[in-house]
Amino acid sequence: GSSTARTGLWLFIYRVLMSSCSECSGIWLCFTDPGVECGFLSSRRNKLASKVFQAIGLAFVYLSLTILLVFIGGDSSTSGNMFKDTDEGGQLGELRNIVIFTMMGLVALLGLTVAKCSLSAAGLEVCVMCFACLLSTFLVLEHPWYLAKLSGIHDPWAHVESQSISNDNLLMLHLDIGVTGIHLMMPIRWMKLWPASVIAVLCY
Repeated sequence: GSSTARTGLWLFIYRVLMSSCSECSGIWLCFTDPGVECGFLSSRRNKLASKVFQAIGLAFVYLSLTILLVFIGGDSSTSGNMFKDTDEGGQLGELRNIVIFTMMGLVALLGLTVAKCSLSAAGLEVCVMCFACLLSTFLVLEHPWYLAKLSGIHDPWAHVESQSISNDNLLMLHLDIGVTGIHLMMPIRWMKLWPASVIAVLCY
């Protein structure tokens, strides 16, 4: 009956997903021959390195604009009027500033690592994956309401300026831009980037 049909459907889906051709291993898109896999990665190393530098540049621009908004948007102690002018609000503002500067430092460290170290294509893929995970974490930590909540404050609205964030739309958009942008921009197969997608969902 219906149970047998469902079982048959799942078996069919499983066989399609796990089917392999003479060169590629099913949905993982990796070559079964280690030599071919190594050659494929080596051939894409220079292009990947170039894309990594472009991503680092974009990250620096974004972080620089964020810092600029902090200092021209109002009192830097409240992280650009993101928080109310209270003792807790001031502490949260300083904490958000620290998060932003820390992320900028990590991006700079990643850039120096890629520039100074002769990383293989596999090493660059690991760097990109770590960067993508850090990006999702940063986007949540720089969000005023979630930063207050993660700091143990039971009523974030008592210290967060209501006009600074009214809903989650902007946070979800940023997370989606980060994950989608990395998948589209980087010449990396999805099997190396799926942890970044999972981390983005878990961070939210």
